[in-house]
Amino acid sequence: MRTKHARDDARLRALGLIDANPQISRRELARELGKSLGATHYLLRAPTEAGMVRLGRFGASRRKGITPMCSPQRAYPSRPS
Repeated sequence: MRTKHARDDARLRALGLIDANPQISRRELARELGKSLGATHYLLRAPTEAGMVRLGRFGASRRKGITPMCSPQRAYPSRPS
């Protein structure tokens, strides 16, 4: 199950980066995470299906971007120790 935990950590980090910079593009997010664009898209699949983020093309340049729908603190509340 180690890979599941690593994936959850990467997903939480991605949501934190999106929350900190709502204008971040998918390519910039992938670069920040140190992952490929495909791996980053896979990490965003669950939050997208849950309605936490929206993927799309934005602006005059039709840049592929991410729109946060809620903060990661609401999405993944800290667990009691």
